[in-house]
Amino acid sequence: MLSSQPVIHQRQFRRFLAPLVEAAGQTPGADRYRKVFPATAHLWTLLLHVLHGAGSLRQTHAILSA
Repeated sequence: MLSSQPVIHQRQFRRFLAPLVEAAGQTPGADRYRKVFPATAHLWTLLLHVLHGAGSLRQTHAILSA
């Protein structure tokens, strides 16, 4: 039996998340200790880490570098 719940596609999910991540990255002081990447890049990496369910951030970085 098919679920009556709407299916959220990746593109729709990204459109939903992008403004939230951008707003969080613009928080005053968010880039204070960032030397290489802006806070928004770190937020996207952490979000991917949580959604992917990787055991460690090293696994997430390995996925991104592949």
